[in-house]
Amino acid sequence: MLSHSGEIDFFLAFKENIDQRVRVQDELRSSLAKLEEANRVKDRLFSIVAHDLKNPFSNIIGLSEMLHKRFDKFPTEKVRRFLGYIYQSSEQGFSLLENLLQWSRAQRGHISFSPRSIDLVATAQVSLEFLAPIAQSKGIALRNILPEQLQALADADMVQTILRNLGSNALKFTPEGGSVTFGARSEGQEVLVWVQDDGIGMEADQLEKLFRDDMHHSTPGLRNEKGTGLGLTLCREFVDKHGGRIWAESQPGKGTRMTFCLPQPTAGPA
Repeated sequence: MLSHSGEIDFFLAFKENIDQRVRVQDELRSSLAKLEEANRVKDRLFSIVAHDLKNPFSNIIGLSEMLHKRFDKFPTEKVRRFLGYIYQSSEQGFSLLENLLQWSRAQRGHISFSPRSIDLVATAQVSLEFLAPIAQSKGIALRNILPEQLQALADADMVQTILRNLGSNALKFTPEGGSVTFGARSEGQEVLVWVQDDGIGMEADQLEKLFRDDMHHSTPGLRNEKGTGLGLTLCREFVDKHGGRIWAESQPGKGTRMTFCLPQPTAGPA
């Protein structure tokens, strides 16, 4: 027969064992719920991606087939217009695949993160050169007003991806004759970088959906460009990697400004 103190020890050990089992079960339930939610998000994302990849490829196949079979019967101006559609569809499909590849690698932890002091003007110029043919085909001016010699402590490849996606998004909603501007300024220990367009703008409820975890929000562009919202998701994840923030400011009919912040390089010893 157990002594009184032995009974207490037995009870405490039994209670600790039960508490531990409850904690393990709670952790398992929480992990399972997170896994199920992650699978739902990925299933929805891949469904959207598959649907949106179908659109540009359908355009490319349909238009190229017409040109192939009836090239001699089309006037030069119509051929040029068809080729423009094919180019835009190809760019749309490539951009989507590039974002999907980067997002997939980020989810698996296969993207290296190498922050260093970078020149933001030179870094932005790489993205501007990528966007220039798209802007030219849509009759939109690209402007780079980043201050010379402005530095940020960041991964250059990630920043280029962020700017490319924000710039592509701005071009979707800017009418012919409009402009998209890349700018930045130093503020405290951070650098604020933005992409500003003078396009159609957004309502407040659209702004709230842009960077939410539970959805990949996308609105067709002025020329009916489709998207998954994956580019903005990638932007947010890359900004988070830098310990920064990303947000949007917009008014209907007055354009949109997408802003993200990066840390400034700390001054070294004198």
